[in-house]
Amino acid sequence: MIGCWSTKGGSGTTVVAAALALSRALSGNQVFLVDACGDLPATLGIAEPTTRGLTDWLASSKSEPSTLSDHFVPVTANVSLLPKGTIDEFVLHSDALTRLSRALHNFGGCTIIDFGRQVAHLYLREHALRSVLIVRPCYLALRRATQSPKPDAIVVVEEPGRALTTHDVQRLIGAPVMAKIPIDPTIARSVDSGLLATRLDRKSTRLNSSHSQQSRM
Repeated sequence: MIGCWSTKGGSGTTVVAAALALSRALSGNQVFLVDACGDLPATLGIAEPTTRGLTDWLASSKSEPSTLSDHFVPVTANVSLLPKGTIDEFVLHSDALTRLSRALHNFGGCTIIDFGRQVAHLYLREHALRSVLIVRPCYLALRRATQSPKPDAIVVVEEPGRALTTHDVQRLIGAPVMAKIPIDPTIARSVDSGLLATRLDRKSTRLNSSHSQQSRM
């Protein structure tokens, strides 16, 4: 299971999580995408789910691991999405992550969770989640990242004109960079038009390849 998170809004965490899920699905993997922030339906260009989701399942004292699958909605042939749910104010504390990780372990395939800026990254490792930080090479984002728990890997969203390099990011945070994703207008247009799920480009495929290489290390 992969937990994507960031220390600053606008870092591209949701787009990277969606692209990673779609690119892994292109390789024939069954992918379960979990939305802890609420932005994935719009990013993927699917209708906003009106059914219960992650927060509803976590809030119910009677929720069983076997019932979590009832809340997923299809995105593509190999990608299913667990929407955030109808309860907006819900903190993903350690107990909630324990229940979620236990339920997701029964699914098989690949699970990717978009945590955004949720504090849940504090508990990722203890719940067998691979912690992946999404960050841009800017001073504010990196300053916050150095004050957060060290991730297992980093995805750098590259921006032209930045003084800091990928090497600087890796050195400051102390974790390996698994992929570099340049800001690309075609990705932004795909998100804006709701076509990201059907227009996966080579950069996203390289993200998948980079992750596979890291996984084998």
